[in-house]
Amino acid sequence: MRFWLFFWTVSAYAQVTTGAISGYVLDPRENPIARAEITLSQHERGLLRTVWTDDAGFYLLAELPPATYTISAKASPFVPASADLRLAVNTRMHADFRLGLASLTHSVNVIATVQLIPSDSSELGVVFDQSQIQNLPLNRRDFLQLALLAPGVTPAVQNSELSH
Repeated sequence: MRFWLFFWTVSAYAQVTTGAISGYVLDPRENPIARAEITLSQHERGLLRTVWTDDAGFYLLAELPPATYTISAKASPFVPASADLRLAVNTRMHADFRLGLASLTHSVNVIATVQLIPSDSSELGVVFDQSQIQNLPLNRRDFLQLALLAPGVTPAVQNSELSH
């Protein structure tokens, strides 16, 4: 009985339920801005987290639950910028900010996009939400067929155990 419980707790511990957002804060000449303040907020949960960029202008917000977030960057004498991001389970998003000089511009709109091919990791993954699953024409409603819809997945070899 103890043996079974040990493996059950190990498998439960291995589940990933969080994501991360990282990026760089740069000035108009693409130079890094050190000690820029990055604020992440999620109003439904009352979450507010603040971090500062390092000397290379890099920031990292890790261990974030899946949700829609508002992230903003500010540093003196630059104009603050913000973006809305939707973070899915086990996702690492990259959001860079390019801050304009306060005397040169009055507003900056940043539109964050998810890269189709992440360049900082070799991991592949797709999250299908419930509405996508319900609207998909799956044969026999077999959940393993969802894996074939993800990029980079190939079908099982014919007459193997997984092909049945």
